[in-house]
Amino acid sequence: MLARGLARLKVTLDEVKAARQNSSLKQGLAWLVKSKPVIGNDWICRELEMGSRTNLSRAARIYRAPKDRDRKRIKRILQLCADPYVPEKK
Repeated sequence: MLARGLARLKVTLDEVKAARQNSSLKQGLAWLVKSKPVIGNDWICRELEMGSRTNLSRAARIYRAPKDRDRKRIKRILQLCADPYVPEKK
């Protein structure tokens, strides 16, 4: 996330480190990195009604290296959703 922000702003990490604490570049990059939330397993299981956390762990393991065509297709679609530089499909 940070590397993407640096590239987008066309600055190096050393330039940002050398900037003042209240530099807009530094604050903007801090916001970018902090905006990526960490969501707990319990919340995901509850919201998606997955039952036990074991089901979530199993789903994550399956999607790390999907073997069937349908899961591979779904994973490709979801990876596009996770990329902030891919425009949303309407």
